[in-house]
Amino acid sequence: MPVAIAEALAAVLAITAVGGMILAGFRMRMGHRERMVQLEAGGRDDGKEEVIETLRHQVETLSEEVTELNERMDFTERLLTQGRPADAKPRGVTTPV
Repeated sequence: MPVAIAEALAAVLAITAVGGMILAGFRMRMGHRERMVQLEAGGRDDGKEEVIETLRHQVETLSEEVTELNERMDFTERLLTQGRPADAKPRGVTTPV
């Protein structure tokens, strides 16, 4: 395939891709605008309650995990600051006879 044809084909594909992205953006914006108009008119947004409840559950779960990680970190910091006596041997290490 000659270089000129490949360059022209690449340009057409690039223009088509950009055009597709622009159209997709317009569709998303129009869908959002329709939902906003529906909400302002007092319409019901299907699934909104379910989404909010799911997000609440996720936030509670993440909060519990963060609390547990903080407790573990505090415990580890306390162990590290206590230090080890100079004559203490590491666990699992045996001395040769």
